Amino acid sequence: KANAKGEDLNRQYPADWENIKHSSGKPYYKDFKGYYPMQAVESQHLASFTYETGPRSTIAYHSAGQIIYWYFNQDGNQYDRDKKVVENIGLITGYKPVSPEPNPSGGGYTDWFVDEFKRTGLTIEIGAYPGERHLPTSAFEQIWNKNKIVPLRMAENAR
Repeated sequence: KANAKGEDLNRQYPADWENIKHSSGKPYYKDFKGYYPMQAVESQHLASFTYETGPRSTIAYHSAGQIIYWYFNQDGNQYDRDKKVVENIGLITGYKPVSPEPNPSGGGYTDWFVDEFKRTGLTIEIGAYPGERHLPTSAFEQIWNKNKIVPLRMAENAR
């Protein structure tokens, strides 16, 4: 869950970075948010790429949980739009959208994308949780079948 410097790249973005929950406080194999947002070169490059290309929506695929994170303080029309999109993607994949909670822990790429661009961003946790290890390659076919249509549906729903 971290780069070679011990920075968790999913906690590096300036979306309520100060209030990220459960940071290790120092470089570690997981959960270290860094000493400041966008510290990691990888995060800087992905943010630059996002600014340059201006996507209408984005998906961050993560490996385990079979859930979809989608909420990062949206309200009004943005909330309604994103809720419809995540419900549609949930029907396609069978993954459960995570219910909105007050004060979500930010710092993730899609948190930043939703906050910065006011567009739809989903973090899709694709496989059954295998513990702190990678998903087995035997899970690939089932995961692919659940997700192969998702980018097209996101493109159709992006506004």
